[in-house]
Amino acid sequence: MQVLHLHGWSSAIVTLGDVGIAKRHKTAFLCSRNYPAKAVLPIYDWAKAARDNGECVMSGFHSRLERDVLDILLKGDQPIILAAARGLPKRYPSRCKR
Repeated sequence: MQVLHLHGWSSAIVTLGDVGIAKRHKTAFLCSRNYPAKAVLPIYDWAKAARDNGECVMSGFHSRLERDVLDILLKGDQPIILAAARGLPKRYPSRCKR
């Protein structure tokens, strides 16, 4: 783990992994727990395209649809940023180890 102290921030950011990924172009994916069913397939298609194009995606991966997107992204080798809102978890799911 690495602690970053950013100028102007009142607290530090704790990181785990390659901090250089933060400098890449990235897309943030946020989804409520309540979403219309018609949104699911287009989001799955977007996630597959992002994975196949090597795009960096960041999210908290908390809601069910966010976790589904994470599962799709983990099948690729593009960078993924897990933005844990309440600090880094003590343990990650085994699918996130690499």
